[in-house]
Amino acid sequence: MDNNSPQRGRIVVIAMVVLMLGGSAALTYFMHRSSTQLVASLDSSDPDKVSSGLESLKNRRDPAGINKAKDLLKSDNPDIWQSAALYLGAMGKGESIPYLIKTLQTAQGPELHEISVDLTTLTGRDFGTHFDDWQKWWLVKGAAN
Repeated sequence: MDNNSPQRGRIVVIAMVVLMLGGSAALTYFMHRSSTQLVASLDSSDPDKVSSGLESLKNRRDPAGINKAKDLLKSDNPDIWQSAALYLGAMGKGESIPYLIKTLQTAQGPELHEISVDLTTLTGRDFGTHFDDWQKWWLVKGAAN
């Protein structure tokens, strides 16, 4: 079989497909973390690990981390409490409302829209992405409680 053989071309293509499928299966296996592992990451002293765990739980709509996330709202680290608020908002938890409103000040792009949608879903109000309007509403609502 010479280097220009059609047979050789088919073999190369088949080998590439097998390698790609095997590689993607291995990547999926090694990158997948269980709910238990993700919840355990919320106890980490590394803020990036905590935020990453919350992001993964949010993307899966996995309720396993709700209780720990509620505690993380009290964190002094903005990356942690904002990630906790985004997760809890996506999970429909009202405790996240004041934190989501505060996060509107710094959020950008798709995250800003996500916060607006979560706030509207949680409250029945729609002030879009306007921090001042949400804050005024919350101050009145908070005073009423």
